[in-house]
Amino acid sequence: MNPSISQSGNTIRISVPRDEWQRRHLSISYELVVPPQTRLRAHPGSGSESVEGIHGPAELETGSGSVTVARVDDEVRIQTGSGRIQLDSLKSKVDAHTGSGSVRLEQTAAGPTVRCA
Repeated sequence: MNPSISQSGNTIRISVPRDEWQRRHLSISYELVVPPQTRLRAHPGSGSESVEGIHGPAELETGSGSVTVARVDDEVRIQTGSGRIQLDSLKSKVDAHTGSGSVRLEQTAAGPTVRCA
């Protein structure tokens, strides 16, 4: 069964099936190519997320899975219950939380506020 995908204006929503058995036996991988001006909010239940080359802001949240963010100009907020967070070439405020996992920050422009918990 395929998940429901809908678009309203500039918002794309991808929903998982309502049936619990189908949700537990479903594995999906997406690659979205979007304009650089994109503002992102992604909240999968579990799974890894990777974002690069957008203006932002970017808000990413996952229950379990790694998060990688690179070359985002605006504010970045990340929350993962368990998983590694890797950040590279960010230009603005970063707020990163992981319940269990490492946070790695590389080549960030001078001046951003970084808060990790």
